[in-house]
Amino acid sequence: MSTYSSPSDVVAGSLARASALNAVDAATAAAFALLPTETNLTRGTVNFATDTGAADAFVVTLPHTPSGYVSGLTVVMLPINNNTGACTINVNSLGLKSIKLQDSTNPGPADIRTGVPIEMRYSTITGYFHIYTSSITFTGAVTVANGGTSRATLTQN
Repeated sequence: MSTYSSPSDVVAGSLARASALNAVDAATAAAFALLPTETNLTRGTVNFATDTGAADAFVVTLPHTPSGYVSGLTVVMLPINNNTGACTINVNSLGLKSIKLQDSTNPGPADIRTGVPIEMRYSTITGYFHIYTSSITFTGAVTVANGGTSRATLTQN
């Protein structure tokens, strides 16, 4: 419901009714209450929450309640438990949703680690939260410029 009136809609010389002004004021206050706080914005924590659930059953409460599970909904969670395999998340009591890797497979044990923030995005097409960040680890021989060979591990987050 919109109670906003464009200045072009106002007739010169007309009187404003107190009830109309009060309704606009209340609607404006309600709209501002939906916005993230300046602190959440400057800290980058608008979609951040610490888990309060159990291993494999994560529960988070974001600073502002999402209207529902919509495509692109981003949740950054600080887990308090490692996962042991397949797992779920419940965001602001909206209901359980599975957490999957980007290829829609279940995360492996400890893919979600205690104290390590993990970013997930929801897809209405799959019905899952997909882990957005990934790690790639390569371990192998590396030939060094001076002709030697060394073992190295390369990790990309």
